[in-house]
Order: sequence, then C-alpha cells, then structure tokens
Amino acid sequence: MKRVANIYRYLLRAVLPAMAVAACSQEAADFTAGPSGRIEAVIRAAGAATRTSIDSDDGRTVTVAWDKEDRIMLWARGTTPVDGAVFSRWFGAAERSEALFIGGIAAMEAENHTYFGVSPEPQTIDGTVVSYELPAVQSGVYDGALDILHAAPAVGAGLSEGLNDLELSFRHMTHALKITIPEGRNDFGLIDRICIEFPQPVVGTLSFDASSGDTAVLGDDASSRVTVKFPEPVGAGTSFWVWVAPVEISGTVTFRVYGHEQMAPPVRSNDFDGALAAGRITPVNLSVPAELRVTWIDYQIDWQSRLGEPVEALHLSLDGGLCFADGESEMLVDADDDGLLRVPFLTVDMPSVAGSEMAALFDSEHALVADALTVPQSYAPDAHNDASAVAPWLYFEDFSGVTVSYEYNTEFKTGDSSNPSPIKLDGYGLAQWTGARVGVAAGSGLRIMSRLEMGLWVANRMYGRAESAPVANIKPGKSVDVKVTYDYMGARYNGAGGSSGDVLMSFGYDSYEATQGGIAADTDLANIIINDEIVEVSASSNTTHYGMDKRTINPQTIPSCNADTRLCWKVYNNRAATLGANGNYWLYLDNIRVSIAGE
Repeated sequence: MKRVANIYRYLLRAVLPAMAVAACSQEAADFTAGPSGRIEAVIRAAGAATRTSIDSDDGRTVTVAWDKEDRIMLWARGTTPVDGAVFSRWFGAAERSEALFIGGIAAMEAENHTYFGVSPEPQTIDGTVVSYELPAVQSGVYDGALDILHAAPAVGAGLSEGLNDLELSFRHMTHALKITIPEGRNDFGLIDRICIEFPQPVVGTLSFDASSGDTAVLGDDASSRVTVKFPEPVGAGTSFWVWVAPVEISGTVTFRVYGHEQMAPPVRSNDFDGALAAGRITPVNLSVPAELRVTWIDYQIDWQSRLGEPVEALHLSLDGGLCFADGESEMLVDADDDGLLRVPFLTVDMPSVAGSEMAALFDSEHALVADALTVPQSYAPDAHNDASAVAPWLYFEDFSGVTVSYEYNTEFKTGDSSNPSPIKLDGYGLAQWTGARVGVAAGSGLRIMSRLEMGLWVANRMYGRAESAPVANIKPGKSVDVKVTYDYMGARYNGAGGSSGDVLMSFGYDSYEATQGGIAADTDLANIIINDEIVEVSASSNTTHYGMDKRTINPQTIPSCNADTRLCWKVYNNRAATLGANGNYWLYLDNIRVSIAGE
C-alpha cells in the first residue's frame, strides 16, 4: 500500500548568543598591520541567524553555529567603497559563538558607509549580482555551502584596524527539506539513492543582487529534479537534507527510491500549493514501499564516436500505452558511477516492451540531442541486461530530409552575370538554412556555385554562399569548442576562354540570430577557419554531380560554439584574365557532422 509523504513547514531558526562589543579578550587582541594603506579589520556577524554545522535538532528548531571554514564577502558603499572583500572566521574572541570575521581591505574614511554581504563566497560575481550553484545531485548530508546567506544593508562607520562595531545580520536565501524515513516504515531495505521530482524547477544557478537581497531567482539551467546519492546505503531511522531555491510550487512531489539492484514504486505527496520559502524547512516523513519485480536494461553509451562528451542522463518516452517500471510513459535516467544508464521495466511488461523504440534525449554537460533507443528483443527477466548504443552527433545533416530537388542560380548558364539575393531554404526541407547560388538534390547533398563572366580582360566573378541551421542542440547559456567535418568535392565547367581556374572554398561560422535572413554572396565570412582553399575537381561538365565520390575535410575547430552558431561556406574562383571567357565552379557538400571537441 502506498503512503503519501506528509509535507509541512516550519521556520529555520539559527541562534547565536549576542556578545558584548568590547570584551577584554578582544581589546587585548594583537592585529598585524598590513602593507601601506591597507588594514586588517574585524567585524561581527549578528547572532540571530547563521549556518554550517548542526549543533542540536529537536525536530522543530535547528540551532546552527558558524564554522571555522566560513567566509563572508563584504561590500561597502560610501566615500571609500569596498567591492567583494573576503573575510575569514577569526578566533580572537574567547567564545566560539562570537562569530568574528577578519579581512584585509584598503583604509577607509571614518564617516558612515552602507555595508552588505553574502556567505559563502559565490561561484560568480557580476557587479553586486552573485550566483551560486544549487546542484541537481546532492549527498543528503547537511551542507553549509548550500545554506546561502545574505546580510541586509547596514549603516556604520568606516572600518578601521582591529575590532569594529559593525554587525551584519544575515538571513537565509534557500529552502531546506529535512526528509526522514521513520522506523517501521521502510519495507524496501537499503537505499542507494532517491530521486525527487518537483512540479516546478527548484535547483540550478541561483542569483540575487547582494546590494538589496531581493528574492533569488533560478537561471536557464534550472531543473525540477533532485537526486540524492548517499555516500553509504541508508535505511529506516535516517534523516537527510535537500537544498532548493525559494520558489512557488503547485502540484505533486514524487519520490523514486532505488537500491543497488532494486526499485520501489513511486511515492507521491498530496497536491502542494505554496512557497518553499527562504529560511524555512519542510520536514518530510517518507514511507518506502516494498520493491518491484524489475527487469533492467543497462545501456553503455558510446559518446566518443559522435557526440564527443559523456552522456549524463537520458530523457526517455514510450508510445502505444507502454510504460516504465514506475507506471509512467516518460522517465529521466541518470548515469551511474560506471557511466551506465539503467532503465527499469516491470518484468510482467517486458514481453510487450521488448523490441520497442523509445524516443530519447541524450543529455550531456553541454548538449541535449534527440535520437531513439531500442529495447533489446532478448533479455533475462528480473535481472540487469547489458545493451549498447551510440550517442548521436551534436549536429548532423545528410540532406535526407530534402524531398524536392531545386536549384537557385546554380544550374549551368553561359550568360548569367547576376549576384542573386540570399533566400531561406525552409521551403525545400532545410529548416533555418539560407543561401545564394545554392541547390539541393533530394537525399543526395547540397551544392554552391561561383560564376565567371569576362570580356576584354575585365572579370565579373560571382560568389556563392550557404549557411546552415544553428547548432541548436547546445544547451542555453552554454558554449563549447566543437569539431566540424563534412564530405566535399568540386566540379567545374569551362566555357569560352581557354584557361580553367580553380574552385575556391572558404569555411567559417556566424551568428544565426544576426544572419537568419541570409547573407549576400559577396560578403566576407564573419569568422574564417578555411580561407580560399583550392578544392579538388572530380568532374568537368555542366551536368549535376551530387552522387560523385567526395573527400572528408579534416576536423575543423569552432571555438566557443553555442546554440546560435551556424556554419558558413563561400565559393569563389581564381580563373585568370583573358580576352573573353565564362565558366561555372561548384562545391558539393554532404554528411555535415559536428561533435564536441573535448579535451
């Protein structure tokens, strides 16, 4: 029988005794003068709120003390500003709970300044906006680094050498869940990990302005799933912590429990509608039902061949009424420590599931790429079954989606001196591609053309260009070096005039957002990787040669590629001047492949 987790909330109170401003031990403290113009100042953290190590826990009140490793980052605004100075815990006072911090700063003017701060040190800083990483994988151990604090603006005199009167009052910026598996309510056994799925995103990059302490917000990398991987298996009587952002949630919270070889049915809360408020704890009593009879398909993903970086998770979905072991048609599977992605199915369902295809999103550090995975036809029930798969390319185009061949000023002509405007190629089966003097053969490839018209030694050379769709499988906000390869070959038709000349190819990249309407063919590439390379010519006639054998370009690196980056080609020719001539010069492309460059 499933039991529903009882979710309620209470205030996190962290109490430190207030200390006198001028204790004897403080007056006798020995401060070392720093370099000329710098001081070592000591400040107090107010005793009403703090974090880092749990001293006692009565089930309703959490008392926390500052730890010796704690740091404060301090700002001051006034005639002598301070920008993000780091203060470390100082033990000049006799009592540990005094919460004094020392830092080296430039000497300050005596008049009042406005002070504010944060703890711990943020991962990134932009002015006074600070950002912290609330990880999607946590250990369950109380982690002070995730109990993020903000000190509200306080007015005080400029800091001087030694102990100062400035006292910072901190408040908590994150929400904590304290989850307990009560004695007598674990029918499962030892637990390796628990996946908690919230109805809205709760972890990721958390940012706020330290000058005001306004509510922290999550970035584009936010996730609604938190996985607790315990350092050692746990059982009944265990309590553990999960840190999340202060957000409003509405819906059901689902707990999925896993052992080394087994899985429990999902445990779902009642509908929750309210705030996971900053500085508060949600206690959860989690009852764990007995394990299911499960058959596992353990996928070993080859990421080296195409994607270029390890697959950290799979987002899977099944059609046709099929479902995973938890009864759902969708599942997120994390890679284990061995890199295996273990997909569970109820053993009783395996005859229907075996041989079926799952829609899959391959999730790595920088990318999210769609493909498919097949459930093996043969399997051992109630056991782990090995399976292998290859992660897809970060970006791939073989023009198989083109169903209608077309030519845009790339067909053979003897009297064409125009430079046509670029066009969008969406209507021909190439979404988000653009080009000028470009053509595609259904399922075969793409070609770009340069033309030459010459009279009385005056040459009119016309360019061709093509621009790909963006490498949109890179995650928002991410950038990474990528490797590009493609198959290519040249063709040429020499009209009047004798000499032949070469097909010249340039390759590079640009911003899709800035160029989505296309680029004039005679415009230089914004970022050049290959410049006017002579292309081998395999055919010298005016017919099409999409199916001819091609060479593969050596891997070309695009630095800091993101989801807005598109690939660009430009085609030209270098035919020598003569009395009169014309000619056509084609670059044929196929099998464009992009992978993450890795280390």
